[in-house]
Amino acid sequence: MSEPVDRQSAAEQAAELVWREEMALAERRGAARVRQRVRGIPPERRRLLREGNRVVELVELEAVEEAFDAE
Repeated sequence: MSEPVDRQSAAEQAAELVWREEMALAERRGAARVRQRVRGIPPERRRLLREGNRVVELVELEAVEEAFDAE
């Protein structure tokens, strides 16, 4: 025999799953927006820095602030 279904619990679990997916989607969209704005910063306001076997891109703080203030 199958267990009885607790409809309230099932509804709460479904709502939680939907909420988590919506939050994940919003986070991905936000991250994409950040990447798009940072990529729009001109190359002359960026620098490459070598750290050991890694290269890190540095972007002027002012340029980042300007990119986000433009909204």
